[in-house]
Amino acid sequence: MDTFVKELNERGHLKPEVEEMILRLPKTMHPMTQFSIGVLACQPESIFAAKYRDGLHKTKYWEYVFEDAMNVIAKNK
Repeated sequence: MDTFVKELNERGHLKPEVEEMILRLPKTMHPMTQFSIGVLACQPESIFAAKYRDGLHKTKYWEYVFEDAMNVIAKNK
């Protein structure tokens, strides 16, 4: 369990501009809208998107979707 927590902590850093953008969202905005904006703001760092652009075979999609999901989970701490 400690290894998993350590890995999440290593993945959990947000770029300063993404953090600033999230902090500027209106407090009255629905939480799911805030969450969606936060996830979309992380897209430029998407491992899947980069691999997909490089011609990733669809049998390998799950590997990089998993990595992106882990990164999003880590940033939601």
